Amino acid sequence: AAGDEVVITRNDYRRQVFNGTRARVMRVDLRSGQLTLATRDGQELAVPAAWAADRLDHAYAMTCHRAQGITVDVALLYGTAALSREAAYVAMSRGRTANFIYATHEELRGYDECGLDEHGHDADEMTMLAGQALGDAISRSRRQRLAQDYLPLRAVETEEVGLGRALRQAG
Repeated sequence: AAGDEVVITRNDYRRQVFNGTRARVMRVDLRSGQLTLATRDGQELAVPAAWAADRLDHAYAMTCHRAQGITVDVALLYGTAALSREAAYVAMSRGRTANFIYATHEELRGYDECGLDEHGHDADEMTMLAGQALGDAISRSRRQRLAQDYLPLRAVETEEVGLGRALRQAG
């Protein structure tokens, strides 16, 4: 609909728009089946509805990976058990004025009608436990190691010596 924030999910070299480009829907013409988009860099383009259905997603919510490099006024992070230190850093450094993290209700489930969970924790204790679980998730690193991290030290030293020799010979 007009006013929606969208993100382009696939490159279109002919139209000079690329994966990750954010835009706002300016107009929707139901007669012609065209949408008019205005990108952040000021480009305006009209696209057919079929193109939009194939290449646009709403941009009000996105993954941590897609949010890399974006700056917004306020960033909201939906924290789950899959959250890692690296993803949390990316997500929590997007907001210009504020960044908020929300824990899932998964850690808070299990209340009975008295407000206690199956272990007898009240809402305040459950909030504290959810905060601890979130802290545990954020403290876990899921960084990927480089192939050279697995090479024996001797192999790395040999490659560096070979590279140094090649550079000296070339220069």
